[in-house]
Amino acid sequence: MDFRSSIFFGFYLTRADIRHSHVSLLIGMGFSAVDIAGRMGHESIDITLHYAHMFPSAQKDMADKLNEERVW
Repeated sequence: MDFRSSIFFGFYLTRADIRHSHVSLLIGMGFSAVDIAGRMGHESIDITLHYAHMFPSAQKDMADKLNEERVW
């Protein structure tokens, strides 16, 4: 049986829609993929990393941090 809800302006949301939205919100709030994987019960972090495109600033943030530390 598929769970459906019409709570959102007449659009039907499935359980998968709600889970994807939840993950998206957690990413936007700055939680790590490891933390999100644990919360969502993903068997592997690889499942969570399907959302990697939603971490757009992560690469820039890492590069900026390395430049600040001047580790080279």
